[in-house]
Amino acid sequence: MLRHLLRLLKNDFFCLFAKKRLNTIYVFGDSHGNYCFQRLMRQHINLSCNSITMHRVGRDGIPFFCNRFCHSSNVFIFCYGEIDCRNHVARQLEKGRSLQDITSSLVSSYFERIVQSVSSFKKIVVCSLPPPVFFAGKMQTLNQEVFPHAGSDQDRLIFTKNINSLIYNASLAYGFGFLDLFHGFEDSSGFLLESISDGVCHIIQNDRVLERLVVLLDEPSRLFGKCH
Repeated sequence: MLRHLLRLLKNDFFCLFAKKRLNTIYVFGDSHGNYCFQRLMRQHINLSCNSITMHRVGRDGIPFFCNRFCHSSNVFIFCYGEIDCRNHVARQLEKGRSLQDITSSLVSSYFERIVQSVSSFKKIVVCSLPPPVFFAGKMQTLNQEVFPHAGSDQDRLIFTKNINSLIYNASLAYGFGFLDLFHGFEDSSGFLLESISDGVCHIIQNDRVLERLVVLLDEPSRLFGKCH
């Protein structure tokens, strides 16, 4: 309870001094938000925070999101979920919940929070999860102490595809842009290509990410199908 209160106070303090900007792309995410949108040439502010889960966003709100950011000229990008898939879905399964219950409630709460937060305008892009890491081939360097993960590699591939399907369908339903961080970044088995990664879970060769984002931004009809 105290930790949650401190987070709220920190966010309120930030919003007290945050400036209202126009024609700006706001990026909110976990560490993937930082890596995927490096070298973005359009005016943007990246407010991504490491270790933030999709579950936490749905429950507590979007860290550093301020109502004054909402303007018809601004775009909002959300990039969460890899941590949930890597660390938490398997643990919830062990508690007896079904995969469909876990992932559907996770994505539903996430989108509800986005809709609630971006209250005035709906220029929104939601990112898919990137391909999972193939830990079986990295156990010498990425053990549980160095990089925590739960479930087998194949399990986490299934979790990732399940959540991505839900994000895609929810994006269509709400009229949000869907930015695919999976296809084209996976190897023949569906895991993250090591050649484009930081050796762990992040995409660092992000030219294709930025190209896909520009397509969404330059074709508004593909971005903003509905307003709520």
